[in-house]
Amino acid sequence: MSTAIFVQGDPPAFRVLLQREEERVVVAVEGELDIATVDLLRTEVLKLAAWGRPRILLDLSRLTFADSCAIHLLLELEAAAAIDGFAFAVHLGEATPARRLLALAGLVERFASA
Repeated sequence: MSTAIFVQGDPPAFRVLLQREEERVVVAVEGELDIATVDLLRTEVLKLAAWGRPRILLDLSRLTFADSCAIHLLLELEAAAAIDGFAFAVHLGEATPARRLLALAGLVERFASA
């Protein structure tokens, strides 16, 4: 069984959908991931980890824009997962802004795990 929770961002076009499933939580992001929105996403993912969610999937396939803040966030969450003991995976989708950004940085293979 799963439940969905929407977290409205600022700007309003940025949304975070939390989908709780039996074994994991899917954090789906819509809109633009940049300096204005990265803190909201970081907070939501780290809250889930602190609540004892052992598996978190960050779905970036619905983003319309992603900049270097997204790269920094992924590296930060990867490090937090290693320290705090939760599993962290990323879904990029095909031909998406997030995939293009990580391809330019040479990080697709590192994060395209789901």
